[in-house]
Amino acid sequence: MPPLWIIWSILGILFLVAEALTVGFFLGWFGIAAIITAVLSAVGVPFGFQVGIFIVLSVIGIMLSRKFAEKVTKEPPQKAAVDRLIGLKGIVTSTIDNAKGIGRITVDRDSWLADSSEDIIIEKDEYVKILAVSGTHLIVEPYKD
Repeated sequence: MPPLWIIWSILGILFLVAEALTVGFFLGWFGIAAIITAVLSAVGVPFGFQVGIFIVLSVIGIMLSRKFAEKVTKEPPQKAAVDRLIGLKGIVTSTIDNAKGIGRITVDRDSWLADSSEDIIIEKDEYVKILAVSGTHLIVEPYKD
């Protein structure tokens, strides 16, 4: 069996390679901890301490990166995809009738299926406010000035 420092080194390299192939920075901390543990193993630190040091370094690294990620991550200035439609005004192009399952509106030159937030019929050419998105349907209510 190879010496423990070689096993720790191989484990560290495998974690770092796996980190390079993934999106988040999570496995890298295990790789760094394994390489530090390999150095300690090479200078004669007992195996029990090696495992403990590996665990402690990994946990500390993960905790530090989570705090850093929380500071760096902010709400994007513009909402993504269809969420940007919430709160906008649209015009009914096909009468909205939940009972019949029909209705269509136009918002920003795009046509969408629409459902009323209440059990009411909203006629063609009326303005509506978008309240939510449900699948491919926009949930709307009559627009009030």
